[in-house]
Amino acid sequence: EDDVLIVLEEAREADDLRHEAAALTLLGDLYAADNDYDRAEAILSEAVQKWREVGDVSGVANALRSLGMSYLFRGEHNRADALISEAFASYQSNGDRKGEAWALQNLAWISFSEGDAGTAEARLHASAELFGELLGPDHVVPVVVRQQHMRDLGALALRALDQGLGHLV
Repeated sequence: EDDVLIVLEEAREADDLRHEAAALTLLGDLYAADNDYDRAEAILSEAVQKWREVGDVSGVANALRSLGMSYLFRGEHNRADALISEAFASYQSNGDRKGEAWALQNLAWISFSEGDAGTAEARLHASAELFGELLGPDHVVPVVVRQQHMRDLGALALRALDQGLGHLV
């Protein structure tokens, strides 16, 4: 975190919006990883604005997806869905297949968290297919990605059980 704060300060001193936006995005992700969602969301919202100022559509989409994930982990599914769906649409319109795949995976987590296992599974399958297209038919990673998606569903199921939401599983 300290290193990112140094980079952020240097970017601000140099009036370098691109590096500032990148540092803000990374810092927001770090706060979210530490379960400090209030700080993560404030920083990621600022990152979205900076990326918009720079005019970097991919940067905006990535920051929106990170912001959406913070809301998902907080349990605010509607906000998470809106942000990640916006990122997904941006990835689609810009031909960013990898971004689409990650956003679909994140949207699947939202579907599962809301008790819609069928939509979650369809989104995870679509995500795995996109990753498979990106990596090619001879690459072993699509199988690993599919396995990871199934572990993700299992982890979400366990989390739901831990939170007394077993009726969703």
